[in-house]
Amino acid sequence: MTTPKRSYESGLAATARQDFAKHGLRSSAPGSWAIGRLEGGSIYYARILRPDASTIIVYGDVEIAAFRGGDGKEWDDRAHLGWLAHSDLRYAAEKASIGMGERRCAWGLDHDAAKAQLAEMIQEKWHEWLSEAIDMLRRGDELEDVRRWLFGETSDAELCSGLGEVVAPRVIYAHAAVVRLCELLDARTP
Repeated sequence: MTTPKRSYESGLAATARQDFAKHGLRSSAPGSWAIGRLEGGSIYYARILRPDASTIIVYGDVEIAAFRGGDGKEWDDRAHLGWLAHSDLRYAAEKASIGMGERRCAWGLDHDAAKAQLAEMIQEKWHEWLSEAIDMLRRGDELEDVRRWLFGETSDAELCSGLGEVVAPRVIYAHAAVVRLCELLDARTP
């Protein structure tokens, strides 16, 4: 079953992959690569750096994102990039939370995902307070206020702690840039 969060994330990931689909390798040096369109403009030009054995940084025409992971592994550049490229978006977001030093840099809040998540919870077995939370969102209350209310009203705050939380677009686009870079590097390797 596709959850509202996964639907939002997979939709944006498909868009990001499409945005990078025509990119080629603009430059390559150990620990440093640039990808961009070879023809037709420079939309979503991206630089990808691997400054040390556990960090991958993506910046350029995308918001900067730093991923941290793989400490202690004896990976070369390509293996480390592949580890990130083949990871699930939510796992990549956790690694971006570590790399950027703050969870809120890697995660965002989405009203539509929150509404769909609450509706799904009601259908499954939850109580009147979920209906009230949906009404609050429909009235235009701030998502942060709804989350605070739920944490205060419910006995299971952990259940709603991720309400409306989705992988941030910066992480999705940075991940897509690394995926495209790996495709380009693989195409060059005999």
